[in-house]
Amino acid sequence: MASLYVGDLHHDVTEGMLYEKFSPAGAIHSIRVCRDRITWRSLGYAYVNFQQPADAECALDTMNFDVIKGRPVRIMWTQHDPSLRESGVGNIFIKNLEKSIDSEALYNTFSVFGKILSCKVACDENGSKGYGFVHFETQEAAERAIERLDGMLFNDQKVSISRFKTRKEREAKQGAQFTKVYIKGFGEDMDDEKLKEVCSKYGNTISIRVMTNHSGKSRGFGFARFEKHEDAQKALEELNGQELNGKQIYVGRALKKVKRQTQLKPKFVSNNRHQHVPPSGSFMAVTPRAQNRAAHHPAAGQRAQPRPGARAQKRSPWLATADAAAAAAAPVRRFPQDKYAAGDHNPQQHMSDRPSVPKPQVQDQEPLAASVFAAVPPQEDNPAGTPTNKHKIVI
Repeated sequence: MASLYVGDLHHDVTEGMLYEKFSPAGAIHSIRVCRDRITWRSLGYAYVNFQQPADAECALDTMNFDVIKGRPVRIMWTQHDPSLRESGVGNIFIKNLEKSIDSEALYNTFSVFGKILSCKVACDENGSKGYGFVHFETQEAAERAIERLDGMLFNDQKVSISRFKTRKEREAKQGAQFTKVYIKGFGEDMDDEKLKEVCSKYGNTISIRVMTNHSGKSRGFGFARFEKHEDAQKALEELNGQELNGKQIYVGRALKKVKRQTQLKPKFVSNNRHQHVPPSGSFMAVTPRAQNRAAHHPAAGQRAQPRPGARAQKRSPWLATADAAAAAAAPVRRFPQDKYAAGDHNPQQHMSDRPSVPKPQVQDQEPLAASVFAAVPPQEDNPAGTPTNKHKIVI
């Protein structure tokens, strides 16, 4: 069996549509459109499993970038091991692409350098985002593509091609170099001009912004972006902890929300490990300390002293007299002794004396068997996609 990954699918594409599209290439073993577990909405990709690898290769060569439900689909071999993709071997990054260049045009241009595992132009609702990725089977093919095409004109626009860098590599580079700082704690008497005057002492600034509320007053924090990393580092070191408008301010590196949460989460977990908080609704037994056990458990022969401040549990004399009079006046309810037989109070003792009733027998009756339900084959939709024209890049 051979498996193909089909991406960039329209959310309305079903297994029936994919079967109608790929079945001419050969015998199909199974098709699965990946969906959200809660909403059951398509995630935009599927897996088509062929019985023979030759049929899957035929579908990859002839149907890649064909249009289904108004979208060109992207087909590639299924990679169950993510280490190849995450390692970055054979993967290149192309930026500054002209808006008309799509994934098919990129594939046709770079396929001359070697076998391509995956090719994609990043897009959003407005079209191409101006960059893409090409993943070759070998690193040698990727190096040849970089050497030959880096700096060339694609549709009269110069492109930049380089080796793809993993997220860890990009984060490590960004961690060493930063130009944006976060400033908080200066109060409401601050605006962009005043903050720029303070930050300009440490170098040229590109942008200064004090965050305000709906009424236009400062919310007590803002951001400053410098031209050079050295200036931002100097402002962070010298401004942090200083007084501004009579208040001590904090200055740190400006981080995105996701990265800030990633850095703060280990500290939060570490702090909670040292704090034992019982779960909600649980009961904790409190044991007195050893040095105070004598006060709670007096020795034999000694009379326990009441705790200081505890109220004495005493009743008034007139309450005791009233209780005694009420008890004497209450009538005593008696039951006749001959109303119930002795065996009625404990019927289990006389069960053995009762005659047993034989169970009815039914002749020629077979035990019931469990029903077997046949699986109902799913219904399939049959809209046909129309192939798109091959795109080319003018170099």
